[in-house]
Amino acid sequence: MEPEYLAVRSALYEFNFLICLVLLILGVVPGVIYIIYKVVTAHHCTIEFYPEKFVMKSGVFDTQENEVVFKGVLSVVCNRTFGGKILGYGTVKADVAGKTNIYLTGVKDPESLKKYLLTKKIEASEVNHAIIN
Repeated sequence: MEPEYLAVRSALYEFNFLICLVLLILGVVPGVIYIIYKVVTAHHCTIEFYPEKFVMKSGVFDTQENEVVFKGVLSVVCNRTFGGKILGYGTVKADVAGKTNIYLTGVKDPESLKKYLLTKKIEASEVNHAIIN
């Protein structure tokens, strides 16, 4: 079954001051290896949204997969830094009805994810019913 929406971490989020520092301290070859590692791991951190659940996947060699029931969203917050606006990434936080909330840093196109999550928004009066069922 194909997911309704797929949220992926941006590789550009990983390019920060730390990478420049690693290049200066370790040299070019280890720095390039580190950059490649960061890019590969960024693309393997996803959240797949289905009608009744979402699945959080991460890792390249040591993988983790967490499946969570998805009844609805109570609120969504999208934060973008100046660099994030330029490079197209941001942080999305969503309060979800149930146990696990969604917190994604460095996600590609955070505004699109926010719009998708707002289509799943439920009202406060529906929260008790959504949690029980």
